[in-house]
Amino acid sequence: SGGRSSSKKSVDSISSLIQRLEDCPSSIATAAITDLIVTCESEIPPRGYYRACQVGGDDSTSKHMVPGSRKKQRLYLNVKKEPNWDRAVQRPCVTAVCVIYPDK
Repeated sequence: SGGRSSSKKSVDSISSLIQRLEDCPSSIATAAITDLIVTCESEIPPRGYYRACQVGGDDSTSKHMVPGSRKKQRLYLNVKKEPNWDRAVQRPCVTAVCVIYPDK
């Protein structure tokens, strides 16, 4: 059970480093989306990205096989936001997303 405790601490420390979109101020939440990436549960998104949602639903048991990994992991959609709309209109912005599940 000692390993589980240290594992829980590392997960908690990773979680505290991740910026979640739902915790951001309104200026970020309503900003233009300029990029999307998918990360595994243990990965911290790059600077400037916010964790938007879990891919495949919000069910905590929803896990997927990740290339190069031997275990199933939760996947998360992360977004990069541009709160300055004058800058946002000068580059392509994300306006729609489609997630396809080939294994279903």
